[in-house]
Amino acid sequence: AEQVATTAAPLVSKAEDRYRLGMVRALNLFFGLGQVDAAEAMLRAVAAGTEAEPARRLRAVAGVLAYFSGRPQQGADIDQDLTSGAAAGTTIWVATAAALSLAGSARPAEALAAVARGWAALERCAQKPEGAEPETALARLALVHAEVSALLLVGRIRDAGTRAAELHAWCLAQPAWAGDAVAAAHIGWSALAAGRPRTALRWLSEATVSFAQRNPGGYRQLGIALQAQAHALLGDGPAARRVLDATPPHHPEVFEPETLLAEAWLAAADNHLPTGADRAVR
Repeated sequence: AEQVATTAAPLVSKAEDRYRLGMVRALNLFFGLGQVDAAEAMLRAVAAGTEAEPARRLRAVAGVLAYFSGRPQQGADIDQDLTSGAAAGTTIWVATAAALSLAGSARPAEALAAVARGWAALERCAQKPEGAEPETALARLALVHAEVSALLLVGRIRDAGTRAAELHAWCLAQPAWAGDAVAAAHIGWSALAAGRPRTALRWLSEATVSFAQRNPGGYRQLGIALQAQAHALLGDGPAARRVLDATPPHHPEVFEPETLLAEAWLAAADNHLPTGADRAVR
């Protein structure tokens, strides 16, 4: 995809088309190829040569990338800066960046408010004759991730499972794509939080198999970490270790806490309590 985009870039003449291509390339570089620095540089370069409204959207997308790079605080206040007067397509990314960042910064109430703004913007886009733009599918996945994260933080586990199931139903109504696996992973996450590791394992196993082929948002690492946690909670240390050993070399830093938690549960399952305590504290 990046090769095709690179070839097409010199042929794009309209400013709007250039910025849209730049945004799609940045998302592909980051989530598809794991080239964090190149993706962020791409967004900065495109934003520098575009008008105010597209630049707002690109800044918001940069906030989403910052979250997945392990810098959730970067986008925590982004919607106060960018929401006023923004078009619905921009508001989707602004709200998504804020929701992810606020959830990642343990500010769940504010995260849920940003999520609500994101869903409202998505609904406005869907009502337009041209429908939602293709790249907003990734924003939809990220919004659900932020919402589920925030709901789990405040103990609303049933609501988290409901939202994940609704995303799964939406994904199944679309042509087959990697969003199905993301939804399955979040259903598994909610089941794990509810104390149902066997149910969680069924969903997470389905998700991680799909993530091996297509991995939007780098969610494969989340699926691996949660699957390992489920195995460890069931007392199957060897299975948990096999799953963790499949961790890809390049993965979003934001999911590292779940990996450390999986290692903590694994150490506890193996009766290595000091190691487990160390991983849990980290």
